Amino acid sequence: MHQAVNFSRRNFVQLGGVATLGATAASIYSPAIAQAGELIEGAPVIPSFFTAPDPIAETDIAEAYDYDLVIVGAGNSGIAAAAAAVKAGAKVAVVEKWNTANGQGSEGSGIDLDESDEAAVQYLVNTHLKGNSWRPRRDVVETWAHRSGEALHYLLDFFADCENPLKYEYEPGEVEPVAYPGTDKKATLFWVVPTEGNYMKALKVYADFLASKGVDFYYETPAMQLVQDEAGRVAGVVCQNADGAYIKFNTTKGVILCTGDYQNDPEMVSWYLPDLAHSEPKQIGKTGDGLKMALWAGGVVEPVGHTKMSHGYGNGPMGDEPFLILDMNGKRFCDETVTLWERQTFFRFSNETCQYVQLFDSNYAEQVEGWGGKATPAEKFPTYMPESDEHNGKGKLFQADTLEELAGKLGIDDVETFIASVERYNELVAAGSDDDFGKDPQYLKPVDTAPFYGIYRNAGITAITSGILTDARQRVIDANDEPIAGLYAAGNTAGGFFGGVEYQLRTIEGISIGKAFTGGYVAVETALND
Repeated sequence: MHQAVNFSRRNFVQLGGVATLGATAASIYSPAIAQAGELIEGAPVIPSFFTAPDPIAETDIAEAYDYDLVIVGAGNSGIAAAAAAVKAGAKVAVVEKWNTANGQGSEGSGIDLDESDEAAVQYLVNTHLKGNSWRPRRDVVETWAHRSGEALHYLLDFFADCENPLKYEYEPGEVEPVAYPGTDKKATLFWVVPTEGNYMKALKVYADFLASKGVDFYYETPAMQLVQDEAGRVAGVVCQNADGAYIKFNTTKGVILCTGDYQNDPEMVSWYLPDLAHSEPKQIGKTGDGLKMALWAGGVVEPVGHTKMSHGYGNGPMGDEPFLILDMNGKRFCDETVTLWERQTFFRFSNETCQYVQLFDSNYAEQVEGWGGKATPAEKFPTYMPESDEHNGKGKLFQADTLEELAGKLGIDDVETFIASVERYNELVAAGSDDDFGKDPQYLKPVDTAPFYGIYRNAGITAITSGILTDARQRVIDANDEPIAGLYAAGNTAGGFFGGVEYQLRTIEGISIGKAFTGGYVAVETALND
């Protein structure tokens, strides 16, 4: 039995416009719709997460705490929000379902407005919008453009005295400002990075530092439901502790959702990103908790056509270089100059296992230099090789004296096809013309000199960067573009910032974390001043 829904503008938008999508999500529904907008037999089956659970009864709540602000999630945006709350002198709690703070990424970008001209800043905003098919909300992107410098510099100062301080990265001459064409106007980007390691490691240090400044962290305490008063204002959140008891966190200023994406919820992935059905999630615990709670409170997930970050292809050398690529059946399937972060698109149509191998031979160093890249020295290869005692446990690089041997080590299903594909490629190289996929001839290099090397790679989901819609002040909005009082979102929980098929890794490097830091910072400011 299909669930019948009357598609008002409100619930149509809340569903992400799914009634218009037809075969886009054919694995979920068939596109038969009645004239009046009512669903009939064969029409979409509405996923379970659109139905709010019954409210947790007050009698089932074991404890209650009072705070100015409650931040749900201790990732990049949640940690930034907590730091901003300390700056403002607010009493704040951070609830996190894991036993520690956790995040990902290595750098966050911002704009130094004091070193920039507004025309160049707007040109940079346009660059981001164009790279995302002009689908983001300009006002939301401009929040990052105009507030990221302030937010990131505050974090640099705030964490300067902790065990792993943030550091500022911008070296004139090495990183050129973004120029406004035909003028001397510029926009100066900079980056903040942990002094040691990446944010996955550093956030734990920052959380401990925040705790020393008076922030209350509640780990192993997943958020279950938002609490709204009679007027619809979000007045708290109910969580569940490790013992299974419900705890209510009351708030006078609001709840900030910083829970990340939904890659570990198959139902949400099938609904919003059905082309990822065969992709392997690279993270754990990203089950869309914040998006669901916001939906139940009247929020809107941005329209279908979500942006994915799928550049986590396994550790290994020279992942961006245009070496020969074959699928696990030994077949070539693309022009290898396609960027690492865009290859996942090909897998939807030609290789739904999202697995492939990258091949090169003993002349690789000369080839890479000719392409303008940097070759990994062969003496460093053992750290990526499962057959080596020096293996770091992450890479899957193999070496062999013959192509047959290499195919066996890589787990190729059809060795004959594998060898034939390499031979065909070498013929194209010799001819100087890629008649199969049109690869730029300068990148045609043979794989014909032993030893041969192959890297097993798996295109998985690093992150989904689309989420619940907010306005430029990080307020969660409803289907009428009105803010839901007391509810805010930041990081990958917040949408409206991206819109392309793939996250553009090189357009503005570090913008995902820069957006998370800025959003958390602005959300606190908004909540305390609303």
